Amino acid sequence: MTQYFPLLLNLLELQEEEISSFTGISEVIAQHLDNALIIHHRMGFVFEAWWEYLHDQISLEEFLATGDVSSNKALRKGKHLSSFDFLQQLIHQEISFIPGSMVLLDEVSFLSLSKKEQEWILSESENNHVLLLLC
Repeated sequence: MTQYFPLLLNLLELQEEEISSFTGISEVIAQHLDNALIIHHRMGFVFEAWWEYLHDQISLEEFLATGDVSSNKALRKGKHLSSFDFLQQLIHQEISFIPGSMVLLDEVSFLSLSKKEQEWILSESENNHVLLLLC
């Protein structure tokens, strides 16, 4: 089943480094299907479709059509915060982690934080049993 994720990334013509990183994250997601998945990532629509496919909410054909002009599926559902905005709101304690969830973020947003802020985010994620996924 996990072989379909890299296939979609190839269809989307992503670079090899991204394919490798994203595929690793997709495997972690596939191993934690009981956890909520919260996505604040620039390619979130791909991971959202993967989550839906793993939970039998969309067919394989719908999954592989993700991002294609022939797809009836919207790229994003609802309003989404960027990774950077999400992290800033966490730091300012305007929002908090949902205990036991997985949170997918753009790694560059995390790396743009100060060392102290990064350590605080990691500590908060640990304290809330949150699996932080950075790519």
